[in-house]
Amino acid sequence: IKKPIRNCAMDTNLKSLKKLAQGAGIIFVFSLSAYLFMFLFKLTVARYFGPDKFGLFNLAEAILGILGTLALIGIDYGVTRYIPIYENRGEKSLLKGYLNFIFKIPLFSSLILTILILLSAPLIKTFFNFPDDFVLILRLFVIILPFHVLNGIFTQVFLAKNKVLHQNISKHIIETGLLLVGALLIVLLKLNIYYLVLFFIIPKFLSFIYNIWVYKSKINFQKTNNQIYNWKEWIYFSSPLLIMGVFSYFISWTDNLVIGKFLEPTHLGVYAIAFSLSRFLLVFVYSLKMVFMPIISERYAHNDKEAINFLFKKSQNWMFGLALPIALFLIFFAKEILDILYGAKYISGALSINILVVGFILTIYFGLVHSIIILHKKTKYLLKISLLVASINFFLNIVMVPVFGIIGAAISSSFSLSLLSLLYWYKARKLEKLNFNRNTNIKIFFSTILSLIIIKMITEIFVFNEYLKLISMGILYILIYVIFLLILKTFDKSDFQIMLAVEKKLGINLNFIRKIIKKTNKVK
Repeated sequence: IKKPIRNCAMDTNLKSLKKLAQGAGIIFVFSLSAYLFMFLFKLTVARYFGPDKFGLFNLAEAILGILGTLALIGIDYGVTRYIPIYENRGEKSLLKGYLNFIFKIPLFSSLILTILILLSAPLIKTFFNFPDDFVLILRLFVIILPFHVLNGIFTQVFLAKNKVLHQNISKHIIETGLLLVGALLIVLLKLNIYYLVLFFIIPKFLSFIYNIWVYKSKINFQKTNNQIYNWKEWIYFSSPLLIMGVFSYFISWTDNLVIGKFLEPTHLGVYAIAFSLSRFLLVFVYSLKMVFMPIISERYAHNDKEAINFLFKKSQNWMFGLALPIALFLIFFAKEILDILYGAKYISGALSINILVVGFILTIYFGLVHSIIILHKKTKYLLKISLLVASINFFLNIVMVPVFGIIGAAISSSFSLSLLSLLYWYKARKLEKLNFNRNTNIKIFFSTILSLIIIKMITEIFVFNEYLKLISMGILYILIYVIFLLILKTFDKSDFQIMLAVEKKLGINLNFIRKIIKKTNKVK
């Protein structure tokens, strides 16, 4: 009798895993495309405007992000949790009330913040001792705040309803794709920095129009004439996440703000590029995390703890296996990447990349435990930890940036990111019986190290053109890495089935790769 029950549980786990992989596969493809667009955008404007003007743009973008976090008041964290739970439990009245709540409150708060910043922009400029141009740049940025905030809510609703494709078209194609087009026009027409801000604003407004169309025509909720507002629970859940979100954002941007205060805009521009290249690693967390939350919420509604642990373990392996080789490649070839892509002015950011990558790879390793804590509504813990780490991060930046420059900022941020991840893991393992597949992680680690050793030996023996070296070594490195994964028999039956699911969903042919994995790992 037990065997069919066990098989049923495994079927459920694999079904959830396939759903996770299909959604994550779509997000990953779009996220990678979006990162490529954003990478080319920053490459274009950083070289065209130089580190000083690019630094001003980057700081204004950071302020918009902080304002967006404040305006959302933590509501966006709960969307992918509450909507699946309410729908699975058939609580239509609560769902209708919740939908009104998540749109009206952020809109109201964003309008208030927009007015405040429009009035106080000269004071912000004076605090950072920036040129007068910064006032108009900031005011142009903040005009788009209400649309930016509502776009954030829309995309979370799309994820909760498993409309992954539409969410990615909005966020990654319309916004980032048009941003790149704008940057190219600026260079071709030799336009000034204000046009850069304008081309940043327009895609967000167009994305907002697209989101409204998708919400009205593609999103269906169970209809009811009644609506229930569970204000106490929603506010109790969201308010700690508001403060946590602000502090988390400060953890990511304190270094930029402190550099902007104590150093020249040129230093801020160099650090912004180093941070952006290092932060690319988070695309692997983002791709899975966006789909991970609604799926584990469904399993949580059915009290299926085994499935939650299974999904966590497999997702962590995928993230770590994809991110680690890129992380170490960034460390070993940081100077070459900066010199070839951005020019000699940006080479000073190489050591910052090396330091930041350490913090980001730990963030990836423990990347999904944050979702587990939110699943159990332990938002007060998130608030306390975020407050603690943000305070430490701020103190370290204030002390280290004036002395060590952007290197001090990198050390502060990397340490803070690592500490935050470890504290999240400490709490999450008490809420769910979470386990890492350490055997697989060890194989991934050794495959990466062995591949790097071979690549370094090749670069020392043969002389390459710098451009050819970076491209050829990158391709060869990935091929050697995959070979070592196969030799060490890293893949199992579930990985094979997930590859089939992703292949079907994305409409691509992975037959050659599947045959190699099947033969090497003896997967039936």
